Amino acid sequence: MRRALPAIALLLALAPSAAAQDIAPVADPTPIASYGGHLVFSRADGSGGFELVQRTGDGPITPVGVRPRSVPFDVDVGPTSGGRLLAVYTRCEKEPVANRGYPGITEYQTGRGCDVYKVDLAGGGEQRYTKVNASDGTEFWPTYWKGRIAFARVYDHKRDYPYVYVKTVASGAPSQRMPGGQRKECDQGRCSDDRHSVPQALELYGTRLAFAWRFQGLTEGMDYDLRLDTVGGGHRRMDHVNNGGLTAVPIGWPSFEGGRLFWTRGCFGDTSGCRGRERLVKSSYAGKIVELEATAPRPLLSHERDALMTTILTDSSNVADCKGDPPQPAGTCSIEYSRPDFHPRG
Repeated sequence: MRRALPAIALLLALAPSAAAQDIAPVADPTPIASYGGHLVFSRADGSGGFELVQRTGDGPITPVGVRPRSVPFDVDVGPTSGGRLLAVYTRCEKEPVANRGYPGITEYQTGRGCDVYKVDLAGGGEQRYTKVNASDGTEFWPTYWKGRIAFARVYDHKRDYPYVYVKTVASGAPSQRMPGGQRKECDQGRCSDDRHSVPQALELYGTRLAFAWRFQGLTEGMDYDLRLDTVGGGHRRMDHVNNGGLTAVPIGWPSFEGGRLFWTRGCFGDTSGCRGRERLVKSSYAGKIVELEATAPRPLLSHERDALMTTILTDSSNVADCKGDPPQPAGTCSIEYSRPDFHPRG
């Protein structure tokens, strides 16, 4: 996820001019992460769990070599200062239920006793981050960049209020709490329930941290923000959508490349209410959306950007759960690369 979110040079048939290259079919929604042409994602292992797999360039898909977990990995890939590539993800004492989120991605904050782990993609066993994890909390959606790691956390005594943190791994200083996003909305003395906010799909690049933020506003559906924070600096809301009860346009899957931030606007539920709103978005760090791309009429489940390519996971059945209706044994989702044509907004 980044110059590389969260790997998605894919926009499968986003626009007629965007040539797509199929990478792999998948039978379950999964986060995808990429850096330097190295793609990592989860797939079913045939035993009721999920294995972490990788693909370098046009090579074959191979296991990363870590033990599986019962839900897809909330994985990110980032470089070390020495040029190696690390995959970071969490493991839990009590796993969240797989793919029960909307639309289809696991609600990782519902796990218990989840800690951040890392593995060198060149080989070697996984390791738990001893200086990152809290004994009284659950970490999720970790993201790594050259010795710095960011993650979300919920405390055991405060499960409804997640926070976002950044930490320099080698430092003895505590993790730095970031501002996070909005928890509620108020109007004329009426306020929404503040217990439903959650960060999603964090993406770190240098001192910049992008993430989606979902919360309950005053409309029937959930509100979504796309946030861009600078460690020790400014904090900006890049995009916002509120939703009704039948139609959802979630914002998410941020990724950095070439001095720009990329993210997605989805379209789920009653899609007649969001036709033309499903987009890939590209923006300057200052918040100026310079280009947009309308996606194909298929659910966009996750996204990444790396090496001038977009990678996306989409569902050909339009059901948005990778199963199909009626269910298909091999699943209905695929990960694809493409070079989408962006166009100036307006």
